[in-house]
Amino acid sequence: MKAPLLLAALSGLSLASCSTPAPVRPPQLAGQEVPDENIVIDFTKRYNLVCDDGTGSRTYQSCRVLGYTGDTVRDADGSMKSGYGHFGRWLAVQLPGGRRVFMSPSSINFLEEAQ
Repeated sequence: MKAPLLLAALSGLSLASCSTPAPVRPPQLAGQEVPDENIVIDFTKRYNLVCDDGTGSRTYQSCRVLGYTGDTVRDADGSMKSGYGHFGRWLAVQLPGGRRVFMSPSSINFLEEAQ
């Protein structure tokens, strides 16, 4: 009698663990859900980069993000394929006149589309 009951309980537990998780709800802003739309940044456009170097804020106007320095590339989820030191990876940004700036990606507070 106990064996069939145990088997039924285990199969019920197994079925419950196979159920799909609840859908992730988008965050709320001003008491309303933010539209559930994935926005992709178009790096062919120019952006104003607002950065913080620890001593203050600086804005680089009308820049184009070119990529990263170094041999390591990011996976689609943003994780690194191999480790790197603090100075091993720099974000390469092109200024309006063509000069390049290499900065720590963590120094960027936000991007704003340039006009």
